[in-house]
Amino acid sequence: MSSSPLMAMGIKAMAANYAALQTTSHNIANANVAGYSRQQVELATAQGQFSGAGFFGKGVNVVAVTRTHNEFLTREAADARALAGMDAARLAQLQRLEGIFRTGEAGLGHATNEFLNAMVDLASHPADLAARQVVLARAGELAARFSEAGAALDESQASVTSGLQTSVAAINSLARGIADLLAEFDQPEKHAAARARTEAFVASRDAGRLSWRLRGLIEGCRNDLAVGPTA
Repeated sequence: MSSSPLMAMGIKAMAANYAALQTTSHNIANANVAGYSRQQVELATAQGQFSGAGFFGKGVNVVAVTRTHNEFLTREAADARALAGMDAARLAQLQRLEGIFRTGEAGLGHATNEFLNAMVDLASHPADLAARQVVLARAGELAARFSEAGAALDESQASVTSGLQTSVAAINSLARGIADLLAEFDQPEKHAAARARTEAFVASRDAGRLSWRLRGLIEGCRNDLAVGPTA
């Protein structure tokens, strides 16, 4: 009996275990990479060779390299990341509006109260020239405050619009990358290669670098549209 089949079987076994060691090394190298999912090698018994005495084994084959993950936790983490993006966008807009409509003596409300009080004094003493001057002064201050607030709102609106355009461009870029990858599955001859690339792609991106970022951007855009000042 020739030793070639035995050598071939040994080579296949060594190659399969080498692939497992290589995957383990890859997992260790990416242990501190944010969003990385651990990979594992799936092995399967090679189809045996039939003879008059029965089937003779032909070793082991590497079926695929898959990622180890929990679908529920992945989905919940993506939802939490999306909500965090929405809350961050809302907080930024509310803080901006809070800076425009300040409280205290520097705020629009204080200037409005001062103007109304001056009008009450003028109504009580319509012939008083000093009261008239105070009304004019308070009216000018109130107009200046409204003008300042209006300019700040216009600036905020421009900033929101620019941010939305940037976010939409990023969303389109991420969505285009996903679409290009999925389109390869429509070509049967490239199915195996596309699947391998998809496994590596999902393992390194799913936990925050692509789908989480995409969902966070979408929620942020939705919140900017809902909370941001309108023209």
